[in-house]
Amino acid sequence: LLPVVYGLMSLHGVVYMWGVIFNVKDDEHFHSWRQRSHYYLEMYQSAFYVGDIYEAFALLVLGELILNVLETKVQMHLDEKVPAEDELDTLGENRSNAFISAVDLYREMKDLTIF
Repeated sequence: LLPVVYGLMSLHGVVYMWGVIFNVKDDEHFHSWRQRSHYYLEMYQSAFYVGDIYEAFALLVLGELILNVLETKVQMHLDEKVPAEDELDTLGENRSNAFISAVDLYREMKDLTIF
C-alpha cells in the first residue's frame, strides 16, 4: 500500500507543477502568476510531506510487527529450552540454553524482511 499512496501523492505534486508551468487559473484568488506559482509550489511540497508522513507511519507499523514476531520467536525458543535438573547452576538458573543467539535473531529478521 505504501508505493500506491506515495505514488499518488507524487502524481498530485506533479499536477501542481503543471499548474505552475501552464499558468492554470482555477479561480480568481490569485491575481498574478507569482502568487499562483507560490501557492502551487507550496502545494507541491505539501503533497510530498503527506507522502513522507505516510511512509514514516508504514515503517513504524513494520517495525512494530517485526518486533512482535521476534518477541514471539524468542519466547517460543525459551519455552522449548526447559532445563534438566543437572543443567541448573548453583543459583538455580539455566545459563546454557536460556538465550537465543544474535545469529538466530538475525536469521529471523532476515526471513521476515527480505523476500
